[in-house]
Amino acid sequence: MTGSDPHEISPRLHAKDPDRERFLAQFNDWIAGMPLDASADDGDRLPLIYIVGAPRSGTTLVSQLISKYLDVGYINNLIARFWRRPLAGIRLSEICLGADARKEISLQSSYGVTSDIAGPHEFGYFWRQWLGLDHTATHHLTAPELERVDVDGLGRVLRSEVLGGFRRPTVFKNVICGFQAPLLTSVHPRSLFIHVTRDRFVTAASILAARHARYGTYDAWWSLKPSTFDEIRGLGSPAEQVARQVRDCREEFAAALSAPGVHHIEVAYESLCRSPREQLARVCDAVRPLGGELQPAASIEPLAPSSGPQLPGVLHDALRSQCVD
Repeated sequence: MTGSDPHEISPRLHAKDPDRERFLAQFNDWIAGMPLDASADDGDRLPLIYIVGAPRSGTTLVSQLISKYLDVGYINNLIARFWRRPLAGIRLSEICLGADARKEISLQSSYGVTSDIAGPHEFGYFWRQWLGLDHTATHHLTAPELERVDVDGLGRVLRSEVLGGFRRPTVFKNVICGFQAPLLTSVHPRSLFIHVTRDRFVTAASILAARHARYGTYDAWWSLKPSTFDEIRGLGSPAEQVARQVRDCREEFAAALSAPGVHHIEVAYESLCRSPREQLARVCDAVRPLGGELQPAASIEPLAPSSGPQLPGVLHDALRSQCVD
């Protein structure tokens, strides 16, 4: 599937230079076989934290707050360039940016993309490679597609290069991972999933705004594809499509996160903005039984929640009618 990265941004928003992309792909092919001093000793006992949720629900903000205010490892915009050898990126980040780079994380982003080098990155190429997303019709893998995932290889990389490289609990923000929660829990049982939720109308309106920003139209699909993608795409209006997209993504996340053995908590965007330290404390409490000792900063200022974008009146009213629970 072309462009299966759920937050891939078009030239209208954040242009990618084709020559640079080719260079990075070739560079990653070259370093893939490079011997590095990796160890799984730390990785076996440390937790992974996955931040998931419907598009435009606040997952990027949650990842910024956790990465900035908790002593965790996280994939920043430098490390993300080394998707085939994460340990190389982690070591270079430590050398180039220093141990306190997280302090420089801003709480700004554009459609899930952070601009500062220390800002969190969704590591889309990494997950696309390991989950085989270039060959799937949706982002919710079917049973046969799950069976084709190299579970042993993914586990080795997560434990030896990522957790072993950071030597501390590590956070990923990639919403696709929520659909695959049972698989990822089997890969690393010390995994916690944070399901971020937000007002359904505001979330859907933000998806519509992203459609227009990317394609210049409200009619084109943008972002995460639940298993019902084909059915949703056949609906008659953009308002119907995004309302169903949000609803079905939430339901499929809930089903995956309720599977036996999957550890998860829910964080509401509105509550996070109102009391960020309290919500980060909840994350710390949930991570502790999995082997992570984390403590939020003593004081974190409340944030002003976004009320969502302004839509044309007719589209606004159509969407509102679709988002009545």
